[in-house]
This record gives sequence, structure tokens and C-alpha cells, in this order.
Amino acid sequence: MKHIRKCILLLICLLTASAGLSACSSKEEQKQDVTQTEKQMNTDKNFSAAAKKLQPVKVTDTAFTRLSRTELQISWSDSLNPYVTEYAVLRKEAAQSDWNTVITLHSDGESLGRTLAVTDTLPDDSMHQYFYRVDVTAASPDKYTGEAGEEIPATNLIICIDPGHFEGKNAITSDNLAYAEGDFNLSLASELEQTLKNNYGISSKLTRSTGSITIGGYKDQQLDSSHISLRGEFSENCDLFVSLHTNANLENAGGSPTEQQPISINKPIIFVNSAALDDPTALRIANEIGSRLAEASFDKGLSTTRTFRTAGAEDVLEWTDAYNDSRNKEGTVCKRTGTNGDYYGVLRGASNVQVPGLIIEHGFHTVPEVRQAAVNEDLKNVWSKADAEGIAAGFGLLENE
Repeated sequence: MKHIRKCILLLICLLTASAGLSACSSKEEQKQDVTQTEKQMNTDKNFSAAAKKLQPVKVTDTAFTRLSRTELQISWSDSLNPYVTEYAVLRKEAAQSDWNTVITLHSDGESLGRTLAVTDTLPDDSMHQYFYRVDVTAASPDKYTGEAGEEIPATNLIICIDPGHFEGKNAITSDNLAYAEGDFNLSLASELEQTLKNNYGISSKLTRSTGSITIGGYKDQQLDSSHISLRGEFSENCDLFVSLHTNANLENAGGSPTEQQPISINKPIIFVNSAALDDPTALRIANEIGSRLAEASFDKGLSTTRTFRTAGAEDVLEWTDAYNDSRNKEGTVCKRTGTNGDYYGVLRGASNVQVPGLIIEHGFHTVPEVRQAAVNEDLKNVWSKADAEGIAAGFGLLENE
């Protein structure tokens, strides 16, 4: 009996000792885990602190100005001067991946609200498309890190955009939408100008940037009638002239009220002048714009066909009222000949200064659904995007994207 009691006591002692060792071991492991976590946290804090010290410095406001066929000016603000010792203006060909330094510019360390600018001289006056960016060398490498600047496209092309008519012209009064072609054309032109510059690096000059137009001492109605050719002549030395419009039809065309036409009449018509007929690039632009406008209007439910009849110089259609007012017909490239050459004064004016010219009749404002989309929806964005893509594609710029 005593022997048994001794065995039991011994067993209890062993179990108690084992539990004690296990508890001690667990506490020691927990202590090691806490120490390791604290070390990791301290390491992360140090890394985070170091990362916070190195603030990125990047030029994000680079812009360009076309000075001539052979000169492009690249500019940006001096706001980063206190953090930069040197700027490097880099350029690459649109279809290439390698960047080359055009010029370097030292920072004076002061931000005074100035514009910094350099001029890049192109190898010749043929069409060029480049991408530019401005990189920086940080003034304090222990505090700042220089990053590659934002890229911008730039070309030596320039387009003359004519927002057709003037404020209030061809207003529709049969509904409460307050649509006026002259007003819509201006908003369309503004969108087109920005899209060409931002997306493709194409510069523009506008015949008007407000509701009124003044050229050569003449104004508004005079430039819509007896002196209208001055609008086209305003494009002298440009690569292309485009006059933006929306179309109309004869009174009660097809038996429908004049301003209540069905969407089946709606189609893009691109008029070309005599200079454009002799210019393969201009004809390609006309076809590209028309094709994109047809698709865009169809996708918005504003026409019954998404196709556009493309044309070469030999099969450009002579415009007629019958074709204009036809229904369920494709849009196409047209010409209209008058007694003095080009029938339309704006196109005749562009031909006078040897500039290929287009009138873009985007769609019919006599269709209520078109007016609704123009006034209350994003039609100006949709159509200006089609115009810009067509122009870029015609010049071969989309191939470089």
C-alpha cells in the first residue's frame, strides 16, 4: 500500500513539472513572437519614413505650340523649380520606343509663375508626329525622386475649323428645345479643337470662337452671304479647311413637316472642294469622317443605316436636292459645282488659297431626335470624336497609335 502511494505521488510530481515546463516554454515562445513582431514593425516604420522622405517630382503640365512647319515649342510651368536642378526635354517618333534628348534646361530654383519653353527644330517641313515629355533631376536626392514626365503628342499639322454660320442662325422654333445650328456648330468646333490637340497633337485655328464672326472688316450675316469666301480664305497656309454644319431639307420633304422629318432621312454628307478632289489625303479624310459619323449616328439610334458610300476622285457624287432628301440612303462624299467653280463660298475661298476644304454636314437638324441629342445629350462629343478620328486616320496618324 505504501509502495502504491509513493508511485502515485511520484507520478503527480512528474505531471506537475511537465506542465510547468510547458507553460514556461509557451511564455518564452510568446515573448519571442512579440519581440519579432516589434522588430518587423520598427523595420516597416523605418521603411515607410524613408519612403515618405522621397517625394516624387514629375512634370505633368507639358504643352506644345506649333510655331511653323519646322518648329514646335514645348513648354511647362516653373512650379517645380525649387525641387529640380535640371529639366530634360525628350522626344520620340510616334511609331518608335526610344526616347532622345532634345535639350536640357537648368533650373534657377525659383517658382515665379513663369512658363519655361524650348523650341524643337524639325528636320524638314513634311508631316511629323512626335511624342514629348519633360524629365527632371531632383535637387535633393535624399528628399525627392525625379519621375518621367507625362507624354504629349505633337505634330506640325494645322487645321482651320469653321463653325458654320453665327449665333442664332437656323434656329428651330417648332419645339421648345431652342436648337440653333449656329450655336451647335460652335460647341462642336470647340470639342473638335480640343480632341485634335489632346489626342493627336494637331493644332487648329478657328474662324470664330464666339457667337459672332469678324473677318476682313466684315461680320456675321455678311460672312454668311456676299463675303462668305473669306471664311475659306482664312485657312491660308493650313493643311486642311473644315466647315462644320448640320443639314436641312426642302419644305415638307417626303410629305413630312419640314422640321419633323423621320430618322430615315438622316445621313452624313461630306462636301469637297476642287483642291480636295485633287488631293488623295483630303479625299481619304472625307471618307474616314463620313464612315465614322454614319456609325456614330446609327449607334445612337439617329439613322437607319450605319454604312457610308466611300468615293474616289472619279466617283464623287454630284449633289442634288433629291439625294439630300432621300430616305434610307447611305451618306457619301459630294461635290457641288457652280458657275465660278465650287458652289459653296467657303469651299471656293479655301480653293482660292490652295487649301483642301470640306463641309461636314453631320446630320439633319430637321429630325427631332437629332435636336434632342444635340441639346440634351452628348451628340457634340460623339460627332466631334468621329470628326477627329477621321482627320487623324486620313493623315495616317491612327496607324501610329
